Amino acid sequence: MGLKKNGCLPTARMQMYYLTAKFRDLAVLDYSTRGHALFNYGHLAWTNPVPQPENLFSVQVGETDLVTGDSKKLFQCVDEILAKGYRHIFLMPSAISEVMGIDLEGCAAEIAERTDADVFAVKAKLNADYYEGAEKLYAALAKKIPAPCEKKRGTYNILGGLRYADEINHAYIAKLMERLSMTCNADVHTAASLESLKSLPCAELNLVTSGFALKAAKQLQREYGTPYLYFNPFSPASEDRLLAEAAALTEREYTAPCSDGIYEALSAQLRNILAVTKPQIVCYTDTDRLFALEGFFGELGFTAEYLCSHKKGKYPYAEPDEVISSCRDKMVLTYDSLCRKLPSALAVDESGLEYKIHLPLQDYTIGKDGAYRLIKLLGEALLQ
Repeated sequence: MGLKKNGCLPTARMQMYYLTAKFRDLAVLDYSTRGHALFNYGHLAWTNPVPQPENLFSVQVGETDLVTGDSKKLFQCVDEILAKGYRHIFLMPSAISEVMGIDLEGCAAEIAERTDADVFAVKAKLNADYYEGAEKLYAALAKKIPAPCEKKRGTYNILGGLRYADEINHAYIAKLMERLSMTCNADVHTAASLESLKSLPCAELNLVTSGFALKAAKQLQREYGTPYLYFNPFSPASEDRLLAEAAALTEREYTAPCSDGIYEALSAQLRNILAVTKPQIVCYTDTDRLFALEGFFGELGFTAEYLCSHKKGKYPYAEPDEVISSCRDKMVLTYDSLCRKLPSALAVDESGLEYKIHLPLQDYTIGKDGAYRLIKLLGEALLQ
């Protein structure tokens, strides 16, 4: 592996940290050494409009503990966590545990046997990326769901989402689902507690907004019979198609509205701009955003290139450095942190590596509203 000159996207364990830190009733325990603890990364308060969580803990083992295999500090840390009132503990993977071969799942089982705590761990190799980390965490959460509860007619769950922008986008999905007279039962990405996820089996339908949550959705379908739908709209046509599919899965009627003349006119304008400027466009983000962008450009009759920021995606994988070095003469739609390193680029996603002040405004990046935004940004950039 060569030198990463322009940084890299979050690792699997970093993404697990971001996704679990928001559960106020879940103690997130990093089994690592002083100075190595992932919590020293410490910019959640910059990437989310919430106070820094108080549920983050580190074992801070020493060299002697690692050499001798002494787990006394781990149990001391667990005792402190339990004394603070927590009953749910996530034993987070670390580079230390991976290199030293520490069996975190075995440690979790031993802690659960000695105490009344609900403890779980998730395996993640050192080279695993953020998307794989999110997938493994969601699968672990799905397995922790208790016995099924009575179904609530007219409700759905939302499974997926990585960054704060996804929280805003899920509010857009809630507005779309109102057309079917359906309300949100639980949104895993915005849930404030692990306990609130116990209601997941009660929903009539699961909407999956990120491919990494598909395994969890399939698990919930096997266990509780809840159908799921990959829900990632990025145009009026895709909104209507997905709402019709959701209606069919829940035995509802859905009538698509009249065609959106304004959207069609703006699409025609962008189509003309693309025909005149003839740009080479490369889209570099995660597989979900790429899927939406491919549908967007497909409706315009334009062919773009698609590169995926994580492995095991549906599109060719590339490192940030590769994109920056090979796409300097192209228009790149990518993460905010890469845009300033490219001559011609538009931010269509957040890397989670930027210090930002997020405002809880309805600044959607999906659906018809998200497509409107891209039409404006791309049209203006091509005409400069």
